[in-house]
Amino acid sequence: MNKMYIYFGDVLSLNSVQNILPYFRRLADNANFLLGIIGIWRNSESYNEFRENEIVLKCIDEILYMIDEKSNFKEKSDVLIRIIAKEIPKVVLFLSSRENRLVAGTIAAHFERGLTSDCIGLEWYGECLRFKRIVENGSAIATIESKDIELQFGIIFPNSFIEENCYEKIRTIEEKEIKNNEKKVNNVILEYVRKKEINYLTDIAQNDNVVIGGGLGMGSYNNFCKLRKLAALLGVGIYGTKAAYDIGWISENEIIGISGTQIKPEIYVAFGISGSIQHMLGVEEAKMIIAINNNQNSLIMKSADYYILSDASEVTENLINLIMMKGQ
Repeated sequence: MNKMYIYFGDVLSLNSVQNILPYFRRLADNANFLLGIIGIWRNSESYNEFRENEIVLKCIDEILYMIDEKSNFKEKSDVLIRIIAKEIPKVVLFLSSRENRLVAGTIAAHFERGLTSDCIGLEWYGECLRFKRIVENGSAIATIESKDIELQFGIIFPNSFIEENCYEKIRTIEEKEIKNNEKKVNNVILEYVRKKEINYLTDIAQNDNVVIGGGLGMGSYNNFCKLRKLAALLGVGIYGTKAAYDIGWISENEIIGISGTQIKPEIYVAFGISGSIQHMLGVEEAKMIIAINNNQNSLIMKSADYYILSDASEVTENLINLIMMKGQ
């Protein structure tokens, strides 16, 4: 039977969850799909409270749960990758939150599938979901049909899917506990060239203190998707420029700069970013900036501590291959 999973991640308030479950129960029934929840609870007590909720009992077929109070988004992504590979759902939806967006982007990049963000509506077209989202600064609603009918990903706003419960039958819920397999992952070595052509090596550590950013110098949307894959493999956050947002490569929440987020990472690696003032103000507190650009006259070269004078998409490919060769 086809499956639809909703990933709640760090959005596990009973009030917010129970209000949207009837909508998704109806959506699943309309296509004869099984409806499951994937969640990570801090302790057994909070999970049991969720599990025993009346609306949960009436709307959900399956719960895949993990008890873990310390896991970061990379560890959660790894767990979710294992679940999707094993359970083979047709649809995975992520409740919108900052961390869940990172997880969703990592998962979509890993499986090389599209990701529709900021969804306010869903409808079936055969076994394929159509996603509705607001565009044109709120003046229009676009309907997006995915070509990836075997595995679709979307980020949803919970408040857009509130519906009163009309289900009375208590379901038999299948519960599957997920174990977080602890394994050490070696750091990936980025070789780069310092100014004045002095060779150096640095480690990109697997923690939240490293951020990757992408700009128009990546060349195409497909190349930017490869950059997302690289970020997923490294276990680091990924953002982009306002220009990348304007042509649909990133979501609004992923913009770095005056128009978006200001970040303070240990290391900021900029792929194909020219270095406009508006963008650089968003990373001015980074302790180290590494620029990858084929234009030595780009403004970012003046701000970078180190740079690689090369095509950003080619470097991305090379780094992905390097990681694969190292068996990570």
